[in-house]
Amino acid sequence: MRTSILIPTFLDLSKTTGDTVRTVNIALQFIRAGLETTMVARKAGQMREPFSVLECKSERQGGWLLPRWVVVVLQNMSKASLVYCVDSWTGSFVALSGKLFNIKLVVEANDLTSTRRSIFHLWTSRPHIPWRLLFAIRVSDLTICPSDSVRLIIASRNPSLDSKLAVVTNGAPRTGLSTSKPNDSRIRIGFIGSVNPGQPIWRFIEIIAPLLRKSENVQLLVMGAGPLMPNLARRIQDLFLTGKCEIVGTRSEKEALEFAGRLDLGLAFYSSGKIWRGCTLGDSMKARLYLRAGIPVATNLPDLGAVVEARGAGKLLDLNRPGEVLAFVDRITADSKLLSEMKGNARLLGAGMPDWDDVGSTLVQILRQRLGIS
Repeated sequence: MRTSILIPTFLDLSKTTGDTVRTVNIALQFIRAGLETTMVARKAGQMREPFSVLECKSERQGGWLLPRWVVVVLQNMSKASLVYCVDSWTGSFVALSGKLFNIKLVVEANDLTSTRRSIFHLWTSRPHIPWRLLFAIRVSDLTICPSDSVRLIIASRNPSLDSKLAVVTNGAPRTGLSTSKPNDSRIRIGFIGSVNPGQPIWRFIEIIAPLLRKSENVQLLVMGAGPLMPNLARRIQDLFLTGKCEIVGTRSEKEALEFAGRLDLGLAFYSSGKIWRGCTLGDSMKARLYLRAGIPVATNLPDLGAVVEARGAGKLLDLNRPGEVLAFVDRITADSKLLSEMKGNARLLGAGMPDWDDVGSTLVQILRQRLGIS
């Protein structure tokens, strides 16, 4: 009997974010493996084919969305043989109800953080594993970790759960990466991602502002999402960088790929909550995108930074050392030979990284071996 997979998510699939890209690509890989796949989402956007997307948006403004979502998920759980949860919120909900339907549960462990969430956490230096994630892991049949670091952290804290853990990283698109740069001599530094209060892109812009103001051939590009995008635009005006920075909202994945292809240096900065003792509590999708396009990466993630530095494909930057950051950006934008070498190294490093087809094959193989799906 063919496995029927349900992917419940509260994501808005009409928006292009790292979460939506991963979720949609995983669903596509399930379809390609011959698995019947249904997704329940807050909003489907254009995501209608080739898998079924059940949209839960309210028809009237102010309508209660969560109860509608819960009802649709429960209705479809009775028809599924496996539920794949892309976050611990849906994982904990499904864990509460899934056993009633006697179906297999898989949850992704994407919610680890080094941020202290309570008074108790002031006395420990361990990463924070949200209660909902820990509950979902205990009840699930299998937990997918985005990196070896996350698996080791969970297993070291809960040795009995080690047999339930597997690692499947993010992927990058094999095709669709545009590397046709505009026909001018400008050096373009770019960031793709969410703009929020904890995002270090704010600090990076402030550090390199003097260089941007004095240089005629350096430009900063930002493709972002979030309620603070207008604030970022105002901050750029305050720094007298109008004309030196281009800001666009998050659009389709195709447009994001075209945007990345215009860059000479890609920024992969993350909040301090995603870094713990030199480990990344997750996996950088944007870094994989940059490298597959042959774009050097500047990052504050210690493990990723060590890799790109060792391969001559980027730089680990500590934004608490603004002098070093400014010196690196000044050097790479002034030395065309160095930039060309780093691009070549980035292309070689990116070529060895898995694309979404590779990631999907690995995931499906794990599900077949560990859970016996067919």
